[in-house]
Amino acid sequence: DWYWEQDAQLRFVHVAGALDEGSGMPPEAYLGKTRWESGALNMSEADWVEHRRQLEAHETFRDLELHRLGLNGKSFWISLSGAPMFDAKGRFTGYRGVGRNIDARMKAQQEVQAARNRLQAILEAIPDPLFEITAEGRYVYVSSNNPQLLAVTPDQLLGRSINDVLTPQAAAVVFDAIAEAGRGGASVGRQYALDLADGTHWFELSVTRKPAQLGESERFVMLAHDMTGRKRAEEEIERLAFHDVLTGLPNRRLLLDRLAVAISSTLRAGEHGALLFIDLDNFKDLNDTLGHDRGDELLQLVAQRLQSALRGADTVARLGGDEFVLMLEGLHAEEGQAASEAELVGRKILTLLNQPYVLAGREHNSSPSIGVALFGQADDTVDELLKRADLAMYRAKIEGRNTLRFFDPQMQAAVLARASLEADLRVGLQRDELALYFQPVVNVHGQMVGAEALVRWRHPQRGMVSPADFIPVAEQSGLIVPLGQWVLERACECLRDWADSPDLAHMSLAVNISAREFRSAGFVGQVSEALARTGIDPARLKLELTESMFLHDADEIADKMNQLKARGLSFSLDDFGTGYSSLSYLKRLPLDQLKIDQSFVRDVLDDPDDAAIVRTILTLAQSLDLTVVAEGVETRGQRDFLALNGCRQFQGYLFGRPSPSMDDFTPLL
Repeated sequence: DWYWEQDAQLRFVHVAGALDEGSGMPPEAYLGKTRWESGALNMSEADWVEHRRQLEAHETFRDLELHRLGLNGKSFWISLSGAPMFDAKGRFTGYRGVGRNIDARMKAQQEVQAARNRLQAILEAIPDPLFEITAEGRYVYVSSNNPQLLAVTPDQLLGRSINDVLTPQAAAVVFDAIAEAGRGGASVGRQYALDLADGTHWFELSVTRKPAQLGESERFVMLAHDMTGRKRAEEEIERLAFHDVLTGLPNRRLLLDRLAVAISSTLRAGEHGALLFIDLDNFKDLNDTLGHDRGDELLQLVAQRLQSALRGADTVARLGGDEFVLMLEGLHAEEGQAASEAELVGRKILTLLNQPYVLAGREHNSSPSIGVALFGQADDTVDELLKRADLAMYRAKIEGRNTLRFFDPQMQAAVLARASLEADLRVGLQRDELALYFQPVVNVHGQMVGAEALVRWRHPQRGMVSPADFIPVAEQSGLIVPLGQWVLERACECLRDWADSPDLAHMSLAVNISAREFRSAGFVGQVSEALARTGIDPARLKLELTESMFLHDADEIADKMNQLKARGLSFSLDDFGTGYSSLSYLKRLPLDQLKIDQSFVRDVLDDPDDAAIVRTILTLAQSLDLTVVAEGVETRGQRDFLALNGCRQFQGYLFGRPSPSMDDFTPLL
């Protein structure tokens, strides 16, 4: 700091202090000079005029900030405060004041302003609405970017609550995201819809907890990314994936999903439902005589008529070719009454589809054969219901076409055969007739790094029963749960035994887990108990799940996976690309590995589409930091293609067939 005095002519008469620091200008250099003569001012014209007015008016001034350029060529900032002096008669005698070097403070302010400018530029470059909100959901900052994406103007949002401007559904999503960010610091991926002037927009939220300022309540920064284009693209992709291109009806895949849901809801409600399997009579003759264009036209007209006969809860789907399925829900709780209601709908469909069609200006007559299968029993399954309705439809064909028939359990001996196989499987589980086989997993160098556990059944009379025969029976009957528990326990015992072998101690073992088994209430406890009983390293046990498992109850599945992940287990997604194939669960679920289904590997050298799919899966896995195992590798050419495109683990007959002993493998490359 320094002190100065000026006389009545505003000439410096006394200067003391560290004035020369940074300026190279000693205090005596000012003596006898006015402020403007000394070069002590570096101000804008307007500021200079005001300051000179203050001096000539003998006014006090405070914190006058000046940018100085010293004799040494260095510039710096000072702050001056001065007051006029008067003698005993009130005559002006000069000025007395103090100065302070504020260069550090001004530079800090400039840096802060530069940072603010950068931040403002970043905020203006973000095309999405940005908000700062309190934990109670009140807006305290709203960016002005793209105001058309807001429910109201930015100034109308400030101070208002989320509940005031969003729908209850959207507000609930935002509050959930705030709660999650409050617990973990951030929340991403939540979505909500908002009706704006140009239609419905979808937004994806990113919410971050803001560091608390002294005396300030907890606040959050929220970015609402407009994902409407992506959402519409996803909806179109989903429509193409779940709907028939020709008729626009749900396809087989969507029907199976809805039927699974309908079976569960029907059981809960104590009602019945019905499946009507509809096949057009002599459709092939139409294609052969009038051409496939006319055949497609007929299928479209049939679809329209079936849709016109739907009730609110019904579903009509095209399975393929000339096969349609109508699913009825909410039928009577009493089976006989439910059958009457289903028959009434079936007769209506017969009448509707028997009416003449006009194809390319010509009248054409067509008739359907309809098979009906009721559902509403605890043991009903999707596959079984489709089989029953299909069998009933063929009975209608046999009995003259253009008619309707209900499923009779005696229509096919295979139904009894399945029941017999189920009974034998129950006994086989009790008598320990099953055994574990192993198929090796090798790395790119041909070294075994693990194996997949496969269950085999040697029946005393049937001989070796194919898993393709008894696994579906186990799934349909519920035996898959005790069967899966048996496989899991044997796998843990094998890992315990391998730990004593130098050649096998490092191996991992993969176990297939069915959806029904994984969803069972005690599954996590059973796995934990098996790990504790055998004392194995959990990292060596890998659980293989299928994509279809994530169609329903994804949150519950993710919770179980996280519980098991915390115990040290890893997860592999089996048959990737053949099921649900949504990228969303790859981000949400704690997966470690993808397994490329053998259907893609089989023709990877001959089919460009399969090759492209395999490359895409490998690239996707690499971006998500997931390992990949290619299944069904049978030739060196397949292995080389996979390795060239980044695959590092393989499984298939090229390296070994399933065997009851790991000692039987000598992988060759």
